[in-house]
Amino acid sequence: MGAFAVREESHDLIERLQSGRRLPVIDSSCPAAVKYIEQAYPELIYHLTTCRSPQQIGGALYKSYGAKMWGVGPGSIYSVSVGPCTSRKLEAGRNTPRASLPASAGGAPLAALPDGKADLQGKSREVDAVLTTRELAYLLKDAGVDPFAASSEEFDQDLLDRSWLSHVYCSTGDIAQAVLETCCELLNREVRSPLNLASADAGADGARVTSVETDGYEIKALSVSGVGSAIPFLDAIKAGKIGFAFMEVRACPAGCVSGGGQPKVLLPKDKPRAYIERATVTSLTSAGDRVEITEDSTVQRLYVKHFGMPCGDKSNRILHTPWE
Repeated sequence: MGAFAVREESHDLIERLQSGRRLPVIDSSCPAAVKYIEQAYPELIYHLTTCRSPQQIGGALYKSYGAKMWGVGPGSIYSVSVGPCTSRKLEAGRNTPRASLPASAGGAPLAALPDGKADLQGKSREVDAVLTTRELAYLLKDAGVDPFAASSEEFDQDLLDRSWLSHVYCSTGDIAQAVLETCCELLNREVRSPLNLASADAGADGARVTSVETDGYEIKALSVSGVGSAIPFLDAIKAGKIGFAFMEVRACPAGCVSGGGQPKVLLPKDKPRAYIERATVTSLTSAGDRVEITEDSTVQRLYVKHFGMPCGDKSNRILHTPWE
């Protein structure tokens, strides 16, 4: 459900740019990074976008729009997520408010950010179970299933992103690129000129800055892989000495393609090459034919049929984590 996450985050970023509210917007799609910020940098919690991760958006959509479309109750749907990340298990099970957060600068207690709700009606989780890719491989092997010998069938297209959108949440930097491109789409609805995205190393291992000029704004986005590489930038945000509008943090090296649930690379000397190869194969730049998110037919259909409008009351309740 990356298209909805990217579009809602882009709306959040544009609104903050235009209103002068707290910047940078910190992407919330990596639950390990969110957890780290909660524990080590609680002062920065309000920099996190309230937009939920693709996993949680998917679970919410299956049990709201999907339930309505299929004519069943949300409790009749058992939602299983498969991905490269072990921290997604934590994210799916976080149904209670986050405790022990310090007071904000104004003295009021910081609100909790529950990643998963008890449910849409208070009875079940939105994502019922999470499997890593490695666990799925074990299950297939134990069951004697050869996925390469299975006949191919078409996927259900009712709730799926376009194929190129599946690349957005794989490699470090792809979320930032997609958000900047979508911001340009939203700010320049009458203009469809080629984007001039510029990227450069940010002076730290695994960190890059991507920038674009559009509609009078120069929007800079920082992408960081590895929590250790993010610390200097988080310190700079805390000190008010930061010059970018969007920050993407991935806890794993090279991004989600090297997540803790992926096939293991046993020898340390083999890891750099393996991570680079994985990132190259899954990068957004190698995704092939692309459609602007604001023009994607699947995204448009769900906004019209289910949400009514981006960042509206209904989309906020389903696609965002409320402050409680």
